[in-house]
Amino acid sequence: MSSCPDDEFLDEYQAVTQDCGYFPLENWTSIRVTGADRRRFLHNMCTNEISKLSDGEGCETFFTNVKGKIVAHTFVMVLPDEILLLTVPNQAEQIIEHLDRYVIREDVQLLGESNQNVWRAILGAQANQLACQITENIKQLERPWQSISFETGELIGTIARFDAVTPKGFLIRCTHSTADNLADLLKRSAVKQVSEPVWTSLRVEAGFPLFGVDFDSSNLPQEVGRNRQAISFTKGCYLGQETIARLDALGHVNKQIVAMQFAGEMIPPSDTKIFDGEKEVGTITASSWSPKLKSPLALAMVRRGSNEIGKKLRCELGEVTVVQSNFCSES
Repeated sequence: MSSCPDDEFLDEYQAVTQDCGYFPLENWTSIRVTGADRRRFLHNMCTNEISKLSDGEGCETFFTNVKGKIVAHTFVMVLPDEILLLTVPNQAEQIIEHLDRYVIREDVQLLGESNQNVWRAILGAQANQLACQITENIKQLERPWQSISFETGELIGTIARFDAVTPKGFLIRCTHSTADNLADLLKRSAVKQVSEPVWTSLRVEAGFPLFGVDFDSSNLPQEVGRNRQAISFTKGCYLGQETIARLDALGHVNKQIVAMQFAGEMIPPSDTKIFDGEKEVGTITASSWSPKLKSPLALAMVRRGSNEIGKKLRCELGEVTVVQSNFCSES
């Protein structure tokens, strides 16, 4: 349990939000999907529209099992010769095994490339200026997850719009062999690395949950609160659709991730229990100091009936309030 952060944290937060910073997505899972049937195959395996994506476009999606439970929460980037899947660390084996089970006659190849490339999240108000140094085609990246390949001197890779944590951010992918060149570019541009505590603060404020931290394979997609970004309720049949469509027809799930603001200055640890009266109704999954709110803020999985915006609950630190964040503003 910790309290209000020190000046170093606040200075770093202000620097990255007002200017630009980068966070290394160390060991994040990256999977290349190739083959003539890759687009149609992935479309039939996930919750979002893949078949309608043109080269250079992308989306956020869930892969689910036949019961509708989450196998993976991934970010999809469609390139001319491949589709990239990006998600949290140590997921390649599980995702490839799951998808490969359903490859029958399709021309689809799945290749984990986590050890071959590095990913950097470029964050902050001035991220666009750095992106312009990498490619003059940056104007093509107007919507989240749009991506292009680039080659600038000794730097070769892919850049994609990444608005999940700060507005108009970017992801940069390059090979390990050119990672030092990217590091030199970031250093010359005075772009500082974002520390883990500030990254957590940014994603909690943005309401950006992570698989394995805020939710896992026991959850259903609608419990994560990413309906608008990651689920199409109009696409055709896909694995797990029956359960997801049934929940949509009912109009609710029994629990969902929400943002919670805390009174006082103590930051609650993960796994802190949330109560509505004497009844336990939820658990904190991630927490941080919020410079925007000037108070502790957390993501928590909270049961229906106690997760409405404005609801007053309590924990061992005292009163907490369910608040509206970037992601839980959707109905």
